[in-house]
Amino acid sequence: MVWLKRLGILIFSLVLVVLVIGALRVPVWSVEVAQDIAAPISAIHEELVDFRRWKTWTGWDADVDPDAKYTYTGASRGEGSKWSWNGPVMGQGRMTMTKADAAEGIWFDEAIESEEINAKGSITYRDLGDGKTRVLWRDEGRLPPVVGGLVSSFVASGLRTHFAAALVRLKARVESREQRFARLPQTQVHGSVHALVDERDWSTKVDLSDLSIVRTIGVGMLKDMKGYITLAKGGAWLAEALDGRVADRVTAEPTGEAAMMVTAQVDRWRASAISKEVPFTEIGKQISARISQVG
Repeated sequence: MVWLKRLGILIFSLVLVVLVIGALRVPVWSVEVAQDIAAPISAIHEELVDFRRWKTWTGWDADVDPDAKYTYTGASRGEGSKWSWNGPVMGQGRMTMTKADAAEGIWFDEAIESEEINAKGSITYRDLGDGKTRVLWRDEGRLPPVVGGLVSSFVASGLRTHFAAALVRLKARVESREQRFARLPQTQVHGSVHALVDERDWSTKVDLSDLSIVRTIGVGMLKDMKGYITLAKGGAWLAEALDGRVADRVTAEPTGEAAMMVTAQVDRWRASAISKEVPFTEIGKQISARISQVG
């Protein structure tokens, strides 16, 4: 029985030593990971400012936890937007975006397995020139006492590996999209949807007579919301509201003014006509389907 007593003392001593070590170590983690991306800051910011896009590159998706439930509340994007999750693998937590700057980055508070904020993070940008951006992901948080002190280094190591892999996926996603955009015709934009919808600014942004419609494709909203204009095949199709009716006409030399106009010079393009009447709510699906058909 003496050996059992000695074994018990040994085990107790080991446990005590472990607890003391855990109590002496600060139960926090701090992680910093960087990745260079061949894309402008604006393209990267679009992926980060909307929490709904994070599942496409962070790795926090159905492959990791198919039973996880995600909830998005608060603002639709940017400051004040919130993302919550709950799943058997991912556990529960939430993130709140506290600041979003299109030139500098985003900052967020985190509540991981807790109702209280116990972590903070940021993803910031640095313009490297030549169309390249350095993305820096920082994250730090506090774990429960004692146990947290024992596992903090393992938590930091795991997060560092995960963040590095996530930024590699972000790099691939953004650079692939930028390469596709580089093959598209350059566009000219006059006015904005934001000005039309939010600011009710329907004033003139471009004189239609100043536009070259040779090899031009374009769409726009006429001044004072009086109608629409579409440029295609060397002509301009206008649909205008006159005396309570919609009157349409085609002209080779458009006149008038537009509150918003987007045009592109296209040397070679393929037309795909919609042969049947389509409800307005289905136009987007029809256009998407035909874009896929013609490549």
